[in-house]
Amino acid sequence: MSQYQYTILGGGLVGATTALALAKFHLPICVLETKPRLYEQSADLLEMNTIALSYASAQLYQYLGLWSEIMPYAEPINEVHVSTRGHWGGARLSKQQVAYPALGYVIATETLKNVLYETLDKIPNVELRFSASLAAVRFEAGQWYCEQDDKKNFKTQLLLLAEGASSTVRDMLGIGTYRYDYKHHVIMANVKLSQSLSGCAVERFIDAGVIALLPWKNNIATMVLSFPREKSELFRSYADAEIMNICQQALGQSYGVIEAIGKKIVVPLNMQLSQQHFFKQLLLLGNSVHSIHPIAAQGFNLSLRDIKRLYVSIAKSVDPAKWGSSLFELSDYVRTCQSDQQKIIAATDKLAHSLEKVPGFLKAVSINSLDTLMPMKALFTRLAMGLDF
Repeated sequence: MSQYQYTILGGGLVGATTALALAKFHLPICVLETKPRLYEQSADLLEMNTIALSYASAQLYQYLGLWSEIMPYAEPINEVHVSTRGHWGGARLSKQQVAYPALGYVIATETLKNVLYETLDKIPNVELRFSASLAAVRFEAGQWYCEQDDKKNFKTQLLLLAEGASSTVRDMLGIGTYRYDYKHHVIMANVKLSQSLSGCAVERFIDAGVIALLPWKNNIATMVLSFPREKSELFRSYADAEIMNICQQALGQSYGVIEAIGKKIVVPLNMQLSQQHFFKQLLLLGNSVHSIHPIAAQGFNLSLRDIKRLYVSIAKSVDPAKWGSSLFELSDYVRTCQSDQQKIIAATDKLAHSLEKVPGFLKAVSINSLDTLMPMKALFTRLAMGLDF
């Protein structure tokens, strides 16, 4: 039976980044991913899924020795425009205010994942297993015994769940969750604009919702539009032209004309928090422990900050090979994460509730105030970049 120090369940961005960080301790690692490995992705920019990386997330990948591989595929966010439809003014956050090369970056999800996989392939103490899932787990004599569906059983000292919001092992172990329904849905799609955003991200509050654009390549931007849940079936039935027209009205003409739209994903907006961060020698990471509202694009970046703290905690331990066997070590790690997690979760939750409860003119006043109060504006910008944690 194979023996690993760390086993990561979930080979997505969170799981793969965790493996890359823990590989620095030169201990045996196994990564299990239920999906097959995809070596190619669509060449059509309209069909690619993208993700926003904060500047702090880029710094983490630089520390892990990977940013030089990622950077050629990443588009910088140099400015963020925040406004309220139908009201004068707004706020502009820019890299010049904080004297950094960018506020953040946008990259195709599959591109980032492939870079992570190709790097992990070269690390001898990491084993990637695709199309693999666990049928059963049990904790015995200080380690986890894991049974795969294909009967390739193994033992591991520390089990890390990075399976996403629908974690099967979390549910298997009876770890409960707290779930809040925002009664909103979101539609996500790439759109082609008549002009480039030139590194400018857009967030505009509209009636009972928000529309956002992330700058991508060749006049392509990733668009996110939220709307009340009762309109979800209506949005699913709309043709492309109807959705483009709705989005154009929300954005106005300042950022160009929407000329085309790619594949559309409509999902409900929920917040889900695990009632436990760890269980025996098992640790929850990423959306398995906190799945939050995407309004400020902080979910994945919050997970990366958790990974950084995990690496620091293990690096400070007397023996990395025994980290996690102590209740004190696990609870101390969780304690170091919780302050940051609570701050981000509370901020995104308040923003999400403001979509319906705060009148448009009050949103406009708040945004205009942020733009004029420079110390607050600089602090807000640094927090959005993930620099103050």
